[in-house]
Amino acid sequence: MMRMLFKWAGAVVVAVGCAGAAWGQVVVSGSTPNGEVGVAYPGASFSATDSGSPCSSCTFAVTAGSLPSGLTLNSDGSVTIGSLGATAVPGPTFTVTATDPDNGNATGSADFSITIFPALLITTTSPLPGGTQGVGYSAPLAATDGTGSYTWSLVSVSPSAPWLSVSGASLTASTPLAGTYSVTVQVNDSIATVSSSALTLVISPPPLVIATTSIPPGEATAVYNPPSGVSLLATGGTGSYTWSLDASSPPLPEALRSAQQAYSPARQPQQPL
Repeated sequence: MMRMLFKWAGAVVVAVGCAGAAWGQVVVSGSTPNGEVGVAYPGASFSATDSGSPCSSCTFAVTAGSLPSGLTLNSDGSVTIGSLGATAVPGPTFTVTATDPDNGNATGSADFSITIFPALLITTTSPLPGGTQGVGYSAPLAATDGTGSYTWSLVSVSPSAPWLSVSGASLTASTPLAGTYSVTVQVNDSIATVSSSALTLVISPPPLVIATTSIPPGEATAVYNPPSGVSLLATGGTGSYTWSLDASSPPLPEALRSAQQAYSPARQPQQPL
């Protein structure tokens, strides 16, 4: 506030002025948050002051450019929200002008920009890469659009798989168990949260491997040593094992047979496996 004194013909005239905004100056301001397709927009609004005081009589209009698709400026400075459409990144600039009819239609303008980002989308598809029981597992998770960095989390797994987790942007497990699982993951950006549809994960049993690498030699006409035969061992796979002689193998010597998990003398058919 400033005060000026003037003397005129013996009278003192006091003039009071306001330091700061110039008289008749309309200043426009606004709240213009960014948004994302598919997410409720938080809302935009505009206001004005005239000569430093709030201008309740001001009317507002876009005088250059345009708001993003789905947003409409009302004359009172509020914004009606419809179905948002994505903009360029960053969003284009538009100009809002406020007019004060109570002050000789004084006007003021300001430029603004609102960016509406494309909808965040998970691009990881089902089925997920398969894994093997007992072997460390890792499968990348991917998303597109949205805004900012992505944060991933595991929403659910059916049947339960406590050994499965999310690390960074990957689905990981150090000791997975065989089975078929339905997995749902979630990704967040700075605005939106999106969950995937069910992703199928198949963890196969460990590969079937014959662990026996050799068998003791025998002697013609003698009882095969050891008398109980030779156990054949295998690991991995699933279910019970059924043994047979490979078609490419030469025939077994007479009096020896292949039975389940053992080579046993033919005259000892009840040998334990």
